[in-house]
Formats: sequence, structure tokens, C-alpha cells
Amino acid sequence: MNLIAVQNRSLPGPVLLALVLFIASSTCHGKTNADIVKDRDEGGVEIYRFSIPDDALVKGYIIKPTGNGPFPGVLISHGAGNSASKFGVEFGLFFADNGFVGIACDYTHRGEGGKSSIQRSKQPGFGFGASQENLRRALKVLEILKGLDYVDRDRIAAYGNSMGAFLTAGFVAQGEAVREIKVAAITAGGIEYAGLEGHSKGKIIQPAAIDEKEAARIHCPMLLIHGARDPNVPPECSTHLREVLERNGKTAVAKVYEGQGHAVKSHPEVKPSIVTFFRKHLGLPEGQVRLGMMSVVNGDDEFEENGKPNRKSKGHTER
Repeated sequence: MNLIAVQNRSLPGPVLLALVLFIASSTCHGKTNADIVKDRDEGGVEIYRFSIPDDALVKGYIIKPTGNGPFPGVLISHGAGNSASKFGVEFGLFFADNGFVGIACDYTHRGEGGKSSIQRSKQPGFGFGASQENLRRALKVLEILKGLDYVDRDRIAAYGNSMGAFLTAGFVAQGEAVREIKVAAITAGGIEYAGLEGHSKGKIIQPAAIDEKEAARIHCPMLLIHGARDPNVPPECSTHLREVLERNGKTAVAKVYEGQGHAVKSHPEVKPSIVTFFRKHLGLPEGQVRLGMMSVVNGDDEFEENGKPNRKSKGHTER
């Protein structure tokens, strides 16, 4: 809307003032087919809700630092029983506080309606983790992120936890469609490995995770973080992914934290490690990692330890 044109119209003073204030405070989101609406401001960070008019299943949140950018972007994927409004926004606030635009949508393993995410994900065509439906949604969200005027499309990362980690690994294996993603990090996820079928959660993990052959198509550096005592997703899922990536000439760092379980994302070293890894591989300056706005969301239902992080960690080993 042109401000001069507005000023030349015969409008009542209060109406004109409201229009001027609206224009001055609006953010240009660029070329995207999504409807984007301001939700709120929080501590210097702007939070928007987005949806796609012809695709009701793709909706979520954009979390950006104040300013015009361009900022690096990160696609955030929640775990089982969580959501874009909880996990996505919380981690989005953390990333925005460190200069990234975060975007997150709801996936099939979202928690809602008193029905377990695993039960809901058994609906035909709606598998969980790296299912075709979730990969489809993630690709739509990536297209939105790339179209935002304030995002540097040459500096895009991806992060996922638990079921979102399986999704993230599967997503960065999708070839040319995801080439804009330059780096990825996952917590409590990975890929299939020999012997997984004997694990107590093997029947849940196998349909959600990609296999070694698919993982060979991953094109970007990855940071893989796991708890050594994770009862839900064995650390071998991460360490085997590291082996596959290194075998194919890709950069891979696997950090396994002794004494930590499935809620390894809550460990105080994890979030700084992710931002540092992203900055390095996106060609961004090193700097202090800010944690002031971060409030870790626990409660990934089938894949969490009663929502309580294990504080007995003795540090990590790189495997």
C-alpha cells in the first residue's frame, strides 16, 4: 500500500492514523503462497502464524528477529506429542535470539485430542517421522522460508528432535528439492541400523526412520546428538548415521552424552553446540550463543522420559 496515496484520500483523521501505523509496523514477507498473520512480539522477537489457503494440513509459526535481515533460516521439526506452537515456537525464540529466522509446522505425530500421536499416525497415508506426508509438509514449509524477503536463502539450516529428528534426516536426503539446506542437526534421532528390530521400540522407529541406502543421499554436514542412556531411540541410530555420512565423504559430528536419556535436548551444552555448528557451516561469524529466551519444552509423549531431563550427565564423547 502506498503511503502517499493514502494521505491524498479524504479519510477521517483516526482512520488515516490507524492506516499509517499499520503500514509503518508491517513486515514484508516476500513472495509466498502462505497467509501470514502477526501473532505477537516477545522480547524483541516477532512471531507470526502461517497457513496455506489450499492446504489445511500445512500451518505453523514463523519466528524472526526484529529487523529487515537478511537472516539465516532454520526449519524446526518437533517430536512425537509436541507441536509447532510449543516446541517450534520455543526453539524458534532461541534461534531468533541468535539471529536466525525459525519456521515450524505441525506434523502427523503432533500431540492433540487425547489420542496418542502413534495411534493417530497409523491412519492410512499418515505415518510418522520421515513419512511421505511429513516430507511433503516440510517441503512446503521450506518453500515458504525461501520466499521470505528477510531470509538469506543461501544460509538455511534444519533441526529436529526425536520423531522430528528422523524427519530431518529423511528430509535432507531428498536431493535437489532441498539443496538450499546447507547444514542440519538432530537430537535423539538418526537412521535404521542392523539389530534395531530387536530393540523394544524398534517397531515404532523402523517406519519413521530412513535406511542406510536413503541416508547415502544426504548432501549436507550434520551434527548428531544423543543420550547414551536413551531408552527410546538407541544411540546406534546416530552413530550409524555418522558412519554412513563419513563413508560418503560428508562432514558428520556425533556427540553422545553419558548419563543422558531421551531428553538430551535439555542438556546445557546442546543448544550452543547446534548454533555454533550452524554458524560454522553457513559461513557466519563466530560469537556468543544467547540462551536468555530459551525455555526447553519437554513432553514428547511416546518419546520422552516423563518430561524430565536427566541432570546426571558427565559430559559427551564423540563417536
